[in-house]
This record gives sequence, structure tokens and C-alpha cells, in this order.
Amino acid sequence: CASEERGRIMMEGEFNAMSELHKTMPNLVPKPHSWGKYLVGNPDTYFFLQEFIDMADRVPDPNRLCSKLASLHRSSVSPTGKFGFQITTCQGRIPQAVVPWESSWTNLFARLLQHVIDLDFETNGYWKELDSLAKRIFSHVIPRLIGNLERDGRSIKTCLIHGDLWEGNTGTSYETGDIYIYDSGAFYAHNEMEIGDWRCHYNKIHNEVSTRTYLRHYGPSEPREEWDDRNRMYCIYYNVIYSVNHRDQGKAVRQT
Repeated sequence: CASEERGRIMMEGEFNAMSELHKTMPNLVPKPHSWGKYLVGNPDTYFFLQEFIDMADRVPDPNRLCSKLASLHRSSVSPTGKFGFQITTCQGRIPQAVVPWESSWTNLFARLLQHVIDLDFETNGYWKELDSLAKRIFSHVIPRLIGNLERDGRSIKTCLIHGDLWEGNTGTSYETGDIYIYDSGAFYAHNEMEIGDWRCHYNKIHNEVSTRTYLRHYGPSEPREEWDDRNRMYCIYYNVIYSVNHRDQGKAVRQT
């Protein structure tokens, strides 16, 4: 549960995100039941209710996680054929700029990244070097690197991603041994966006085994030789939003 308007956005967003994931891969996420507002309370407080599964919090087996994740990405179908989501979803307490739908992944990724950089300046203060780098990223790097996915006749599939996949949002059922993912900030994206998070230092799913295993189940997009550069670019988004979410240590986080 969470309170006030931010709490409403978080709970409604997670219910819709988890419902979309469950509709696509019901054996991968606990079943979402409902979300709503408590009848009493000051401030207004909102809840999200889902199936309880008793789970171990160890880092999941790479092959079992990645095979399911690749199936999610491969089988998901955007209801509009576009990138984004029908409602705002959050990473932690931070809303993501996934609304409105966008036909170009290059444009949506630029919007996502601009949003969290703006929030980082607002939360942790202006940083001249970051501002200079960001301007260069938006004017040159994203159009060239991410734009290459949609250039010269190439296109990419709109894939439903979990959006915040670190070890704390995964679990292994004690009863069945099945792997589950939860606490989602889902939206329709380039599938490689999902594992950009695995490059971040704070993520214990942070080794080449997991990344290479995923790529065996779902190979790199074309141009294949630019896969690692795209992965670094997607990692920037997760690092910046981590800085915003950890405002008490945000300035220290950004320096890493």
C-alpha cells in the first residue's frame, strides 16, 4: 500500500502491469487480484492485492529465468502495436514516461531517459557534466545507436518487459521450484531494454552468465555488432532512475 496521489499512481500502475504480465505468462507472475482505496484513512491510502506464494529470495537460476523471460518477450503482443503502456507504471516510487503510446522505439526511449534525467536534477541538484553528456546523448547517440534498430528497413518487435528486473523482484517457489517475477513497472519496449538493468552494479543478476544465457534464448537485434553498446545505453536509464529513487544517497550514486 501507499498513500496520496503518488500511492494511487503506484498501485494502479502495478495492478495493470502485473495483470498484463499474468495475461501473457500466467506461470511467471503471481496472480493479481485487485487494487483500490481504503475506506478510511488520512491521508488517502491505496492498496494492491495479489496471490501469495511462499518464495525463496535467492538469485534465480539463469537458464530457468531466461527461458521464461524470452518466452514472455516473444509471445507478448502490444494491444496497439506500439511501444509504451496504457497507464503510467512506476519503478519504486518514480513514475515512468510510458504514456502515451509511441510508434517509434527511438522516440519512446529518448522520452523515458529525458524524464528520469529531469527528475534526477530536480531531486539531487544540477550537475553540469551530466547535463553536457545528456545533451550529447539526445542529439547524437540515441538517434544513431537506437535509431539504427529502425533504419534501413529494420524494425523491432514490441515486447512486454517487466521493467525493473533485479533479484529483489524475483523468487523461487518453495513448493514447486517455479520462478516468479513481481513488483513490475511493465511496458512494451525493445526486449533488450529488459536486461540493461543487469549491467547495473546494484543488481545481483549482474554477471555475464545471465546475459549470455538470455541471448541464447533470444538473440541480439540487428545490427548485432552494436548489441553491447545498446546494452550500455539502456543501463544508463536504470542507473539514473536508481539515483532518483535513492535520493538520500543519490549524489553518491550518480558519481559511480
